[in-house]
Amino acid sequence: MSKSFKLNNSGFTLIELLISIVILVILSTIGVASFNNAKTRQDLQNQAKEVVSQVRQLRTDSVAASKPTSCTSPIGDPDPKTFYGTYATITLGGGSYTTGIVCYTASGNPVITSTQTINFTPGITTSSLPSSSSGASGPVIYFNFSGDVYLLPAVPATQAEARNPTSGLLSSGSKPASFKVTQGSDDYYIYVNPVGLVCTETNPPNGTCAF
Repeated sequence: MSKSFKLNNSGFTLIELLISIVILVILSTIGVASFNNAKTRQDLQNQAKEVVSQVRQLRTDSVAASKPTSCTSPIGDPDPKTFYGTYATITLGGGSYTTGIVCYTASGNPVITSTQTINFTPGITTSSLPSSSSGASGPVIYFNFSGDVYLLPAVPATQAEARNPTSGLLSSGSKPASFKVTQGSDDYYIYVNPVGLVCTETNPPNGTCAF
């Protein structure tokens, strides 16, 4: 008596295996792209918050008249230095910004001290310069010792201008000035209001910016 056996050779065909591999590659690519986009947005948000922190500190230092030793004068100095304000210089399309303290001697000569260049995370740039609806605009955000905020074309070159710039004041009641930091298609706005308070918000605004 003979018996016949039928072997079950079911399994993946080559075509099915190739299709599975293609699907895995597509899903992996989508996952990596999503992760990279999330990381880009997070890097940009962190950079915007760092700028806000730096500018807030400038405003605090200006009102408190905090000054380094290079802005002080020994007793009897015939041309003593006096603190007048702090500033941040924003470069359009740049990957960094500069902060500093400005003092002037009694004879009116400016003394720029404690200048610091702060680099953005690679790939992040400023895509607009500070401006406000009041018409004030300029790459320099200047806080003078009285707490006023100005947008200027350059750091004040004279003692008189540093004491009371003739233009660029963010007047009381005007809308905050703003500028953008950008990475790829993502933007973050940084706002400075007339009393020097600073915050950041996504573009388009989502109502989270609170002074």
